[in-house]
Amino acid sequence: MPRREPPAGEVTLMFTDIEGSTQSWDRYQERFHPVLERHNVLLRRAIDDHTGYEVKTIGDSFMVAFSSPLSAALCALAMQQAVEGEKFPEIGELRIRIGIHIGELVPFDGDYFGPPVNRAARIESAAHGGQILFSEEIATRIGADLPVEARLIEHGFHRLKDLGSAIPLFELTHSALPQRDYPRLRTLDVLPHNFPAQSTSFLGREAETSSLIKLITVKKARLITLLGPGGTGKTRLSLQVAAECVDSFPDGVWVVELVSVSDAQEVPVAVAMALDIKLSPQASVQSQVCDFLRDRASLLILDNFEQVIEAAPFVSEVMRRCPKVAMLVSSRQILQISGEQEFPLEPLAAPPANAPPELCRAFPSVQLFEERARAVRPAFELNAENLPFVAEICRRLDGLPLAIELTAALTRGLTPQQILPRLQDRFKLLASTRRDLEPRQRTLRGAIDWSYELLNAEERAFFEEISVFVNGFTEEAAAEVTDTPDAFQMIFDLRDKSLLKTVEIGGEMRYNMLETLREYALEKMEVRPDSDALRSQHTAYYLSLAEMLTEQLERSADAKERMKRDFDNMRAGMDRALLQDNLSSVSSFGRALYGFLSAQNLYDEGVRRLTMAEDAARRAG
Repeated sequence: MPRREPPAGEVTLMFTDIEGSTQSWDRYQERFHPVLERHNVLLRRAIDDHTGYEVKTIGDSFMVAFSSPLSAALCALAMQQAVEGEKFPEIGELRIRIGIHIGELVPFDGDYFGPPVNRAARIESAAHGGQILFSEEIATRIGADLPVEARLIEHGFHRLKDLGSAIPLFELTHSALPQRDYPRLRTLDVLPHNFPAQSTSFLGREAETSSLIKLITVKKARLITLLGPGGTGKTRLSLQVAAECVDSFPDGVWVVELVSVSDAQEVPVAVAMALDIKLSPQASVQSQVCDFLRDRASLLILDNFEQVIEAAPFVSEVMRRCPKVAMLVSSRQILQISGEQEFPLEPLAAPPANAPPELCRAFPSVQLFEERARAVRPAFELNAENLPFVAEICRRLDGLPLAIELTAALTRGLTPQQILPRLQDRFKLLASTRRDLEPRQRTLRGAIDWSYELLNAEERAFFEEISVFVNGFTEEAAAEVTDTPDAFQMIFDLRDKSLLKTVEIGGEMRYNMLETLREYALEKMEVRPDSDALRSQHTAYYLSLAEMLTEQLERSADAKERMKRDFDNMRAGMDRALLQDNLSSVSSFGRALYGFLSAQNLYDEGVRRLTMAEDAARRAG
């Protein structure tokens, strides 16, 4: 039988999961295989009988799409009845939980993305084995059409693990199903925590969320530092991971906001306040916090730690004295203490250049733009006309969530086609009027200012100087071009403060900045009195490198790869030499680059560069 087409438009999503499956795998091991196989057969039979579209399975979990909410509800009842009626002598009994929600969705490559998907998954995670939970949107659509044997039970308002406001939840039961006395729903309302409600949905970090949850709950990492420059979404990811892990910490998950703490000595006080510890003047706050946490299984979220980095010894002390405590730290700088596990957070993935519109929809940066644009302009939707512009906007903004959110807010008065050319002055353009944001989050410049101000004078100077590089550089290049005596140490310092990225290519470590950070640093560098000298040093270094590698091109594949990696710097050096009327360098660059461009079959640019060199040679006599 051919597979059904995925529904589009108003789609009803169902998530299913076997309760306690992880423990069952550990306990029964190979004996659980036939149980899972029979479970899969029963669920797929119900899906097929109710015209459902199986989106995917992840382990023992099913994701199913329906064009009708009633079909989804009847399918859920059929699933529960089939599982309850089946015998599983290998393990005793099997229970599944089901969550259902509805939303406007467009399938991509047979899958679905967006807030309705996340909401359906969160509803499923709130259920106990044997339960079917609905959102209010489902309940209002199916209530009058259910069979007489079925009944809807209203559970009131609950906060889900998506950290949004409380929503009403409903349970579907049937006279043919066992009537059990279930505990309260597995929502944030019954678990110890202090999570602040979030006004926006969480998008685009599924892989990072899953990896962090595994580190905390499976690998039992005690200290994870979530690293990234301003605007990458460290705080929101930390909160989401904390919410997903709350079941694993019986003594609670506690968020410690450090954004308003400027003195490292006040960090223990902030932790004590978050934990609601009754402090005594007879002992130090640090000691009392450690005494309180000594036997507690808790997760601490230390947010914005970079400004109180001197408090790292306190974190180390908690690690030493409180063996059941885990900590997730969001910071622009590593703590550099024993037991720390770094987790660099990259910007959201953006579509590659010239990607087809249907492919662009699947990228989280584009999804974030669409979601935030709809918040200010409900009629906004992605289409064939604006998708290429939205994709280019996301690329120009390096996939930075803060920059994308600020830009999407402009759709209240501009189309993506109008926004894109204005991004040439992104720092001036991207200013928010939202009063609930911290001052550093209201503008893109403010977010980067925050990181820049944490640098010492030597680090600031080096940060500005390396903006002269285009598309990456090596430690050798930094040492030759900049005026910093110890470029190697400065590279490590900026890397540890999330202002440089590292990547190993061809046995060589290269360093790069996000283009947004580079533009910021370039602004600072251009007002320095030595800016022309820095540019000249950059031009001279890459001219020498180009000439040396050109001589080796025919006999060395490594020379070709090295030239390919640094070609953008060489191209920039030649263009700058032309602007400075440095005719000798222009001529030499042209000769050196032409051979490489010809070898790469880039004849048009090769001829253009060679023509520039010939013109410069004639003008120089």
